[in-house]
Amino acid sequence: MNHAIDRLQAYLRYSATTQYRSITVPPFTVFIQANDPLTFFNYAIPDAPISAESAEAQESLELLKAVFIRENRTPRFEFIGEYTPELPILLEKAGFTEESSLPLMLCTPESLVMPPPVAGFTVTRLQADSPPDVSIAHSRIGYMGFGMDVEWSTDHESGIPEQKARAVAKRMGLFVGYLNGEAMAVASYGSPYNGISELAGVATLPTYRRRGIAGYLSAVVTADAFAQGVTIALLSAGDEGATRVYERIGYRTGAMAVAYIAKTEN
Repeated sequence: MNHAIDRLQAYLRYSATTQYRSITVPPFTVFIQANDPLTFFNYAIPDAPISAESAEAQESLELLKAVFIRENRTPRFEFIGEYTPELPILLEKAGFTEESSLPLMLCTPESLVMPPPVAGFTVTRLQADSPPDVSIAHSRIGYMGFGMDVEWSTDHESGIPEQKARAVAKRMGLFVGYLNGEAMAVASYGSPYNGISELAGVATLPTYRRRGIAGYLSAVVTADAFAQGVTIALLSAGDEGATRVYERIGYRTGAMAVAYIAKTEN
């Protein structure tokens, strides 16, 4: 196996263990976000490359689906396609369908390109002693920026500062962008592991898009990760437009991030 692909998959597993509760269903591990049923926060990862002929894996998929249902979550997988190219065969036989196949883009300190600053735009990194409004803004902008079906309300705000403080303690980088003092963009990177960290959750409120904010914020956050000792930053681009934004700041496609989700019954 390509060592770089193996290393990237190991990072994705580590990142999940730092954020979610894990349930072992060999040869898979299920990761559950205790307080949020959103599909993107709940998924399984293969423990090793899976053969399409693996009887153990076929049997475990039914147990795995039962675990998700017990946890009131939708059965779902995330993995690097090149890491286990035969796993999709088993997943499709077990009633899963491909949810997405997105470029996994990589950036190094040598390839990073800093774009020009955006006038009036500032970036705040959450610290352990940051005011609660900064922590809440990070979550609120994320929900609104990604167009979540669940409308934001003050009910979401309970416990957010404590949750963000735990993330900071795990060396995650959480950032809020302000335009002329108004919070309107967010981005994060995961806890560094073996010199790798993932840029994620880059979101800008709809009325502030197409101003170069996402690219500039992403570059600032990536540079901060490198300053903390990261040597490879990675991300999954949501579409071709996002891919072009990240290419302009030095990211290049290195693998494919694949997600499979259980088919819903009609």
